[in-house]
Amino acid sequence: MKKVLLFIVLLMLPLLAHADDSGSCGDNVTYTYKSSTRTMTISGSGPMKGYGVASFNLPPWNSYMKDIRKLVIESGVTTISNWSFYDATSLMSVTLPEGFSSIGGAAFMKCSAITKMTLPSTLTIIGENAFMGCSSMKTINIPDGLTEIGKETFYACSNLTSIDIPGSVKTIGNDAFYLCTKMTSVTLHEGLELIEERAFMSCESLSSIVIPNSVTSIEQNTFAFCKALESVTLSDNLMAICKDAFLWCSALQEIVIPATVEVIYSEAFKNSGLKKIKVLAIEPPTAYDDTFSNYNIALYVPDESLSKYQTTEPWNKFTSVKKQSEEEQTDIDPALQESNDALKNSISDATTYYNSIKDNYPEIAAALKAAIDAAQAVADKADATKTEVDNTKTSLDTALQTAKDTEATADKQSNDALKNSISDATTYYNSIKDNYPEIAAALKAAIDAAQAVADKADATKTEMDNAKTSLDTALQTAKDAKTTIYLKCDANGDNKVNVADIVKMVNERKSQAEINKVVEIIMSE
Repeated sequence: MKKVLLFIVLLMLPLLAHADDSGSCGDNVTYTYKSSTRTMTISGSGPMKGYGVASFNLPPWNSYMKDIRKLVIESGVTTISNWSFYDATSLMSVTLPEGFSSIGGAAFMKCSAITKMTLPSTLTIIGENAFMGCSSMKTINIPDGLTEIGKETFYACSNLTSIDIPGSVKTIGNDAFYLCTKMTSVTLHEGLELIEERAFMSCESLSSIVIPNSVTSIEQNTFAFCKALESVTLSDNLMAICKDAFLWCSALQEIVIPATVEVIYSEAFKNSGLKKIKVLAIEPPTAYDDTFSNYNIALYVPDESLSKYQTTEPWNKFTSVKKQSEEEQTDIDPALQESNDALKNSISDATTYYNSIKDNYPEIAAALKAAIDAAQAVADKADATKTEVDNTKTSLDTALQTAKDTEATADKQSNDALKNSISDATTYYNSIKDNYPEIAAALKAAIDAAQAVADKADATKTEMDNAKTSLDTALQTAKDAKTTIYLKCDANGDNKVNVADIVKMVNERKSQAEINKVVEIIMSE
C-alpha cells in the first residue's frame, strides 16, 4: 500500500509544481497561467506593474518562469514591464496586440527559445536589454513609429540574420546589435541621427552598410570586427569617424571619405583591408599616425589639394598620393589582379579541354561548358571581389577535374568492353582457324584492327565503341558463315557449297539472308 501511495505522489509532483495560477500584475492588469498548455495570458487595460531581479520585486510567476512556453498579451494591455519574462528559456511564442506601446528593459532577456517576434505597429519604446541573449531569434520587425533602439537591445542575438530600421528611429544605442554574428543585412533610413558605440560590433557576417545622410558621426567601435564588411557608403554630412570605428574590417577594400569629415581618430581603420582611399575634403582632415595601418596604398585627393595632402601628416605618409582626375578605373588590388589572372588561366585550360571532347563526349562537355560560362561571367564582372573570383576559380577547376575523371571512366569502360570483345573473338578464332581458315582469316583481320584501337594511347570513346561494334559484327558474321557451311555439308562431311564464295561474302559483311540465297543457288546447280 505504501508503494502505491508513493507512486501516486510521484505522479502528482509535476502537477503540484506547475499548477494553474492567476493574479494581479498591474492596477488594471491580471495574469492567468494554464499549466496544461503552459500558456500565460495577460489581460486588462493599461500598463503592467514594473518588476526587477531583487527578491522582493520578482514577478509573481517567477517560480515557474522557465516553464512558460506561450505568452498572449490581450488587447487593452499597453506594456510589458521591465524584467517580466527574464530568463524564460522555454518561451517560444509571443503575441502582442495592436495598441500595445512599450516593451520594458530586459523584458525578454535570455529568452533563448524565441525564434520570431512580430511587433505591433503601435509600439514606440523598446527598453534596454529587451531581447539580449535571444540566441534563437532569426527575424523581428521594427515598426515605423519606434523612436529608439536602446542599449544592448539585441545584444548576442546570434541567429538574427537581417534588420530594417525605419527612419522614425533616431538613436541606435550602445551595443544594440553587438555579437549578432549571423547578421548579413542591415538597412538604415534617413532620419537616423546617432549610432552609438559598438552598435554593430562583431557582426561578422555583415557584408555592406549605407550610412544615411542624417548621421553626422561614426562612434567608437561601431563596426569593429565586422570581418565580412566589403562595402561602406558614408553619410554625405559625416563630420567625424571615431576611434576603432572600422577596426579589423579585413574585407574592406576601399573607402570614400566625404568632404564634410573633419577628423578621423586613432585606429579608425586599423587592420582593415583597405587598398584604396578617396578623400573628398579640400582641406586635409585631422588624422593620426595610426588611423590607418597600411600607407602603401593609393590615396586620391582633390586636384587642387594635392600639395596640401603631400605636406600634411599623416597623409604625406602614403606612398602614392594622386589627383582624383588621375584616378584610373583599372586600379586594382595586386592580390585581386593575381586572382583574376588565375581565373582567366583556368577558363583557358577548361575551354581547351572542352574543345577536345565536345564531339566525342557531348554530355560531359555540356556540363563543363556551363561552368566555363559561369566563370566567364565573373571574370567579366567589373566589381567582382577577390573572394568571389577565388571561389569561381575553385568551382571551375573542380568542374574540369570532374570532366576529366568522367571521361577517364567512360574511356575505361569502353576500353574494357572492347578488350572483352577482342577476347571473345580471339577465342572463337582459335576454335575455327584450322577447319575454316577463310572465315577465320576475315575474323582475324577484324581482331587485329580492334586490337590496334585498344592499344592506341589517345583513342577516344567513340573510336573504341565503333571498333567494338565492328568486331562484334565480324564475330557474328563468322559464326553465321560457319553455321551456314556446316548445315550444307552432306552425311560424309563433304562441303556441297562453294566455300570461297561464302567467305568472300563474309568479308564483304553481307547479311545472313544474302549468304543463304547464294548457298541455295550453288546447291541447286
